[in-house]
Amino acid sequence: EFEELSFEEEILKYSSEYEIDPYLDSYDTFSVANCACRVSTRLLGYGCEHTEIDTCIQCGPCAESFILTGRGRRVTVDEVREILKRCEREGLVHHLMPMEKGKTMFICNCCGCSCVNLQVMNLLNLSVSVHTNFEPEIDADKCVGCGACTGVCPVQAIENK
Repeated sequence: EFEELSFEEEILKYSSEYEIDPYLDSYDTFSVANCACRVSTRLLGYGCEHTEIDTCIQCGPCAESFILTGRGRRVTVDEVREILKRCEREGLVHHLMPMEKGKTMFICNCCGCSCVNLQVMNLLNLSVSVHTNFEPEIDADKCVGCGACTGVCPVQAIENK
């Protein structure tokens, strides 16, 4: 008999006092790897301009596995925080799959153009908890209605009306 497992996907903003720290505080071991989604889309010939280098963070046993198999390199929690800040500056959103309160296997730094999870969520209009430091804000005096902003929002938070 199969047991149903529930999980919740969250997209969280990085701030030293907010949502991600409890996940970071749960582990001593971290690794970082290149983004599999962006690497794959580039190989298929339709990748985006976002970097794939050192953007996928693994935690705890998942990190240990990535380090052991050479798929990721060991990083400190301070390096993880710097990676999160860099990715946020590049317009990426932090995507976690919590296993239980305060625990996660990985922290992906996603874009809406290459990230498979975000593309599926956007395509199916799935309702998930989406939090980033990027808030949709339209300056009515400057907006000409061209729709350029709708194409760059990774979670389709802006509509052209």
